[in-house]
Amino acid sequence: MPHHIRPVAGGGWLVTDPGEDATRLLCRRLHTRATVDGDRGVVASDGTRIGTAIDSTVTVEDLRGRQVWRMAVEGVSDCHLDGRGVLWTLAGDRLGARETAPCAQAARK
Repeated sequence: MPHHIRPVAGGGWLVTDPGEDATRLLCRRLHTRATVDGDRGVVASDGTRIGTAIDSTVTVEDLRGRQVWRMAVEGVSDCHLDGRGVLWTLAGDRLGARETAPCAQAARK
């Protein structure tokens, strides 16, 4: 089965290898910057963070795997990090946009 390759908003590529059951974040020079286990669901990245969507939960982590943001989104089927701190989610026919950048969260408190 072939690799599934998607561009990353901040530059680089997300590569899913079905044989490895993992998704790798590659920089523009094709070096691996992070790896996400295949059981994490849908994976998105802006080049500096990784977002995952599975079982009605959306999580954003830094490239070291530390969780920086998490939220329940009922029926989530896809997600996208746009490079400006916004996480886009698709749940059924609902498109959502959520600020996930730490500075945006601090400004709202």
